[in-house]
Amino acid sequence: MSGRPLARRLVGLAAASLAMWTALAPSAQAQPLRATIRGQVLLVDGVAVPDLPVTLRTDDGAIVATAVSSSTGRFDIRDVAPGTYHLFAVSGAVAGSTAVEVGLTSVIDTTLSLSATFFRDDVMVTGALAIVDRSTATFSGDTLRALPARLQSRALPQALAAAPGWAEEDNGLLHVRGVDDGVLYVEDGIPVYDRLDVAFGIPPALAGAGTVSITTGHTPAQFGLKSGGVVQVFSPPAPGRWSGQVDAGSGSAALGSVATSSGGPLGPVDVYAAAAAERSDRFLDPVHPDNLHNIGGVAGGALRARFAPSPNALITANVRAGRSRFDVPHGEEPEKAGQDQRQRIGQYAQSLAWQQAFARALVSLGGYHRTVDARLLASAGDTPLSAASTRRTERRGLLGSTSYAVGRHDVTAGAEVALVAIREDFRFAVTDPDSDGLSAAAKAFTPAHPFTFAGDAARAHWSAYVQDRTSIGSLAVDAGVRFDRTNLLVRASQWSPRVGLAFDLGRVTMRASYNRFFQPPQAEHLLLSSSEEARAFSPFVGDGEGGSAPIAPERQTAWELGADRSLGAHLRLDVAAWHRDVRNYTDPNVFFGTTIVFPNSVARGTAKGLDLRLSLPAAKGWTATASYTLSKVEQEGPINGGLFLEDDNDELGSGVRFTPDHDQRHVAAASVAWTQPMGVWSASAQARYASGTPLEVGELDDDDRMELATRPGADLIDLDRGRVKPRLVVDVAASRRVRRTPWAAVSLSASVLNVFDRRYAFNFGNPFSGTHFGAPRQFRVDARISFD
Repeated sequence: MSGRPLARRLVGLAAASLAMWTALAPSAQAQPLRATIRGQVLLVDGVAVPDLPVTLRTDDGAIVATAVSSSTGRFDIRDVAPGTYHLFAVSGAVAGSTAVEVGLTSVIDTTLSLSATFFRDDVMVTGALAIVDRSTATFSGDTLRALPARLQSRALPQALAAAPGWAEEDNGLLHVRGVDDGVLYVEDGIPVYDRLDVAFGIPPALAGAGTVSITTGHTPAQFGLKSGGVVQVFSPPAPGRWSGQVDAGSGSAALGSVATSSGGPLGPVDVYAAAAAERSDRFLDPVHPDNLHNIGGVAGGALRARFAPSPNALITANVRAGRSRFDVPHGEEPEKAGQDQRQRIGQYAQSLAWQQAFARALVSLGGYHRTVDARLLASAGDTPLSAASTRRTERRGLLGSTSYAVGRHDVTAGAEVALVAIREDFRFAVTDPDSDGLSAAAKAFTPAHPFTFAGDAARAHWSAYVQDRTSIGSLAVDAGVRFDRTNLLVRASQWSPRVGLAFDLGRVTMRASYNRFFQPPQAEHLLLSSSEEARAFSPFVGDGEGGSAPIAPERQTAWELGADRSLGAHLRLDVAAWHRDVRNYTDPNVFFGTTIVFPNSVARGTAKGLDLRLSLPAAKGWTATASYTLSKVEQEGPINGGLFLEDDNDELGSGVRFTPDHDQRHVAAASVAWTQPMGVWSASAQARYASGTPLEVGELDDDDRMELATRPGADLIDLDRGRVKPRLVVDVAASRRVRRTPWAAVSLSASVLNVFDRRYAFNFGNPFSGTHFGAPRQFRVDARISFD
């Protein structure tokens, strides 16, 4: 692939994008904007309340910002990232709270009414527009950083897994309502379509997170190309003066971590920077109970600069970079043979965005460039198979937005255009021809005559959408339609209507949604998975839609019906029933125990479930949540794509229904946190339960049972159920501020992970996901110095 054709294509796409943006006058792939919340504090009789502190809090009760009302009761809170928030104020025996949603307009006007009737110290959500989707929640970055986690690079996936409808598998891999690899991360308004679980990418670092917003159910039309949930990570607001913090930690498995962040004004520019690094002798979830060959580390940083050339304009530049280096865990035989496979991953991203606010509209335009480099390094002792891989994915894109308020309507229209360039080099050779499980076609490739593949491609995709949010009395409507067109590698397109409804009945809100999703296949090893070379290994060639033809995008239809009810002054219960029908079900498989994957698509499938969530947003320093999901996932063969070197997958042919590797029937989570009113002490506990994933995708025969029963860690599986045994993991943490001065504060914290030292496996012997074991009891201590 030469640089000149790529440059010509990019210039052409840029011109087309700019023309489209102008034609939409103006258009948008909605850039989430930083907003100003302004309002007035009033008593019920309309009298203004002066000199009163007003706090803006996230769903977990954390304070994002504060303001003090003026002599006329007016207040302004600036630089607020998109999400759902709650304004709260107390004056003597009266108090008030109201919900605020940031995302469509640059200035939000509200009134905070104080009343003795509503006196309480929690922050409850009111108003139908704020709860079109109660599966959307916003959390403080400080709250997530305080959660007990073995590794900070796993903290965000672990926190997400506690939300209803989400399930965590090995190495932080997340499944959302039956969707595999369907999480869309959005970093400061820029979408990230690459896979970011820790074995295949670098998850967003919490060191630079101000707030994190999660969407599970109804997904507005502005978000596309992923069919699961949306996770928006925003850097903190401008502090107005220089401040920062430094964290350092140590713990079990030779854990060492350090993180730092700082921000403040630099002349007319607001600057914020964050960096973090960690290493451990248990970096990934190992494939053997003895944690063989598992040393690794990750480091990354982010820099944000923002400049306001006028009161109504904002220019933002972001630079992010990260690298991870780790051993590829293996079993006993490779350990004896001296196998030393290693993985290297690098991620680099730059973006530039401009926003301009008018009287009733907000216009934005942005561009991004993102590169992922990954290498799997072979070693001389590899057995029974040696593999090496080098791949690079580059994404260059332009996106823009206009949101326009007219009457009760907030209308947004938008577009995005991008060029995706892929380059792959891959080889493998069978080093032990007597090994069981490898197919005859795979064994034909030896170290003297290895299998080799090299390819590159540059393809475009573009998207456009329009959506409208409005209210009619107690009914809130979020309706939109999205169009996506991709050429990666199959030329395909889809219109995707998105409709969400919420009806406010006072203490109960009913909601319903209908969403269509369109998800192109992931870029990792897509060229090889779709090639004629891979087709030679596929057991599904000639079986209906099976084989290694180019992989078509996933097409999904999702329904949800839910209710949200206030239970007294402090508790809130959310219930959601959901169902998804899927064609070309994305379900990548891990390549023969390594840390690389090859994308597959299963002909069709269904996922359905019930989500429950009980929450205590904030009461006397306590916050708590409990969630439960009952789900069932089924798929129907044949399988297209992938690189199948095993000889036991051909039973998944056309029309055969099976249970995939990510079917987790019962998932539950609970967390509780307490902060002393003076903020000196805090403590938290978190429990996570999962009922166990399938051992095989089909029925276990006697040979399967015998073979699985002899593997290390077999006591962690239930052969009668054909599943991994259930797991319950409890983590606790506590922290104390040990010193405070006018300019700095020092805090110490300690965590115990897997308090009861439960042995468990995430999966076991599954032909798609392999075997991975969870960590035993772990300890870590951390110190933080905050400067202000």
